[in-house]
Amino acid sequence: MTWNFDRVEPVRPSTPGGLPSFLFIDSLYDSKGFWGKRSNQLAYLKWLAAQLRIDESNPEHWYSVTTHDFEDNSGSKLLKAFDDSLYKLLTTVYPSAKWQPWRFKTAPHGIWSDRDMQKKFLDWLAAELNLKSLEDWYAVKIRTIIALGGERLLDKYQLNLCALLNDIYSGFVPIFLVSPLY
Repeated sequence: MTWNFDRVEPVRPSTPGGLPSFLFIDSLYDSKGFWGKRSNQLAYLKWLAAQLRIDESNPEHWYSVTTHDFEDNSGSKLLKAFDDSLYKLLTTVYPSAKWQPWRFKTAPHGIWSDRDMQKKFLDWLAAELNLKSLEDWYAVKIRTIIALGGERLLDKYQLNLCALLNDIYSGFVPIFLVSPLY
């Protein structure tokens, strides 16, 4: 018998016990056919949101979701179809949301190689910390940046905030004005 998951119907609530049909997809046979369909992706995310008691339409709530939540709720294959990246999955299913990848429990691989993303993070961080000018960065502690999702970015600059700011903001911040590490 040949399995053709491209012909699997979108999720219907009429499965045994009212459970969603994606819970019955055999992981050995599930190719991108089933999880490649946006309707199935969306149905799963709605169902998962209900299981986790989060508002699926509010991006803020998705930042707390982990890969373990997917594993514990039969969503590993879906996440695998997106390179195990919740960020990739959510930007595909909810493209109009303005996702901030550094806010996920695990930031997407390669995010900090993108200078535009680095600048977006620093701009977001400045707004979060109510920084009004570049001089306000002098008071920012490394531990604050780490706590707000910038640890891997700082790693790229050997925990040197001044080097990061010099690189992103065109050398405006003098090197000798470095914030204490902790």
